Amino acid sequence: MSDTEPAATGASEPRLDREASIGALRELFHDGLISRDALEAAGARMGASLRWRFWIDRVLLVLGTALVLAGLISFLALHWHDLGRTIKLGGPAVLVVAAVLTALWVGLDRPVGRALLFAGSVFVGLFLGAFGQVYQTGADAWELFRAWWLLITFWVVASRHHEQWLLWIALVDVMIAMWYEQAARPPWIYTVWPWVVTALLQVAALVGLHFGNAKRYFVIPHVWPRWLLVPATLFLFVGPLSVQVVDKGLVGVDVWVLFLAYIGFLVAGFWYFRFHARDLFSLTCLGFSVVWLATCFVFRVARVFELRDVSMLLFVGLIVAAMLTGLVAWVRRIQKQMGNEA
Repeated sequence: MSDTEPAATGASEPRLDREASIGALRELFHDGLISRDALEAAGARMGASLRWRFWIDRVLLVLGTALVLAGLISFLALHWHDLGRTIKLGGPAVLVVAAVLTALWVGLDRPVGRALLFAGSVFVGLFLGAFGQVYQTGADAWELFRAWWLLITFWVVASRHHEQWLLWIALVDVMIAMWYEQAARPPWIYTVWPWVVTALLQVAALVGLHFGNAKRYFVIPHVWPRWLLVPATLFLFVGPLSVQVVDKGLVGVDVWVLFLAYIGFLVAGFWYFRFHARDLFSLTCLGFSVVWLATCFVFRVARVFELRDVSMLLFVGLIVAAMLTGLVAWVRRIQKQMGNEA
């Protein structure tokens, strides 16, 4: 045995001879000492008893980041008229550079680095807003959001983290909504096509999330973005359909395209969330969206038969209660089946 072997062993002991925790496992993974499969297997064997520390740490990090961002934005807005042009533009620009460089120095594989990069993405929007106020460019709000998501696209792709992609998707959604409100012209303003486009964008994001996790594009695969995207997608489908069902009925090519896309999402979503992802929360969201849309149809029927006051409330209430009871029974049955299949 050479003289260097004991030294190497002693140097590795502080890294490996540690108390088991989610954080320690992730540090070993980030430093290349264990594989991704080993990380996932060890985390599964540890169970939920140690996971609460990890989640509390992440919740506090997210909360702290949100409070810092809100504080900086509020400070700039509150003292806007007292600040010079240099501070108005230079302050957000310095924040962008400082956040991104610090994130690269800390490392994008660490939670703090990801939080800093997310803050840098938000500061880009702050800089664009300040630039528009100082120079009064006359650009519409949707153009600001377009410039925002274009400018952060590079480091969103390079970061390979879910939170950056969710921010990017949210900016695109807001841009489409702002365009519809500020720049749309007939016949766009009388249709639900923007809802169709935005809903299909969320569907594409869900598909991308699946393949990004499966193909190991994301640094650490997570399923929690799905719990944000599924309700958002269903809202974009069911929201305009509810208005159409209650007021006008399913009239128009755009409305039928939205309705058929919603039916397709229900069918594909049930298959994927039931048999592939085994996601009870997403299945519950699908079922609740059906109950909501069916309730709107019941209101439509009540209006056709000119039910009023107590009779309408009784008619609608009984049917909604029956549908919710059926939904709860269905969810419990699915949960039991998943438990038996595990």
